[in-house]
Amino acid sequence: MKTFKRNILIFLSLLIIFYIIKASLTDDYEFIRNRTDDFYISKGDNVIVKPSIISFDIVDNYVVGLRLPSIHYRCLDGDSYNIKLSNNKGYFILDKITGVVAYFSLKEVFLNEMDKRQIKDKVNLNYGKFSQIWNKYSQSYTNIDYSTCTKQ
Repeated sequence: MKTFKRNILIFLSLLIIFYIIKASLTDDYEFIRNRTDDFYISKGDNVIVKPSIISFDIVDNYVVGLRLPSIHYRCLDGDSYNIKLSNNKGYFILDKITGVVAYFSLKEVFLNEMDKRQIKDKVNLNYGKFSQIWNKYSQSYTNIDYSTCTKQ
């Protein structure tokens, strides 16, 4: 009977230790989607991957994705808030362990970096989102008078 109780105690102790270790290894990254043109990754109060993410995948210890950089504006004496996407295709790789984000403007360099990390064949991104999101939002930019706005 003592052996059984001892084994249960050891098992429960190991389970608690495993839970504590696992909890300490969580990455605490948050995916924040205020709108489809304002999607980013934060950790605590810090923006880790700048907006706006349009497609992403999580592979091994990496978050990889596509983004259209955005500019945030406060307009009309602070009463209005607008986001304007740039049509400059962007790519990123976030190392969840180190917290380091690498940004790329060339698809070939991005693909090479994923290949170096041995994740290229595991990643699934929707490259069609570049034109889909740009076409959706860029049409409205001509309707906004940005001369009354300040960049945030």
